[in-house]
Amino acid sequence: MHHYQLEFEFRTKEEREKDYIDAMSKIKDLNFYRINKFMDELLDNIPYGWRIYHKTYHIKSWIVSIYQKIRYGVSDKECWNLDQTITKFILPRLKHFKKVNVHSHPANLTEEKWDAILDEIIWTFEYLDNPEKFNPFPYSCAILTSSRVSGKTEKQKQDWKNYVNKSLGLEERKKKGLQLFAEYYENLWD
Repeated sequence: MHHYQLEFEFRTKEEREKDYIDAMSKIKDLNFYRINKFMDELLDNIPYGWRIYHKTYHIKSWIVSIYQKIRYGVSDKECWNLDQTITKFILPRLKHFKKVNVHSHPANLTEEKWDAILDEIIWTFEYLDNPEKFNPFPYSCAILTSSRVSGKTEKQKQDWKNYVNKSLGLEERKKKGLQLFAEYYENLWD
């Protein structure tokens, strides 16, 4: 089908319905079902069928996750994106540790230097949790140009360059923060 055919529909309603039924029968001939033939037809025909199915699927997933946490101490859901799970676990504890850590600091550091290191480690985990917060994507660069428009404007190029440069700087700071975390990991006690 050519692009100009998409703009105008010359077929009658009956022809469109017949084409739709033919297409659906080809799909059914392939035995492609989300669940099985009976359940797919049932969920297709009851009001909000698939919405109900997906809601119950999420509830089932939540129950399985709770069961796995009780039985194994960790669920599969937590391991799908383990770096985010670890970040979300560590970040609030680091913030609280900084508030209550009034009794100790590493022997080779002053209190001020230790506070600065903790601040940098906390910043690193905040960045890992939400990098968009520190460097929002410039929406001027998100506008797609068609083949008829000749390239990006100078402002878009400059916005993109600034975004990339800031991203590189933030990534470098993140690496240093993770190195500090690894270096002072055993000093995170009060």
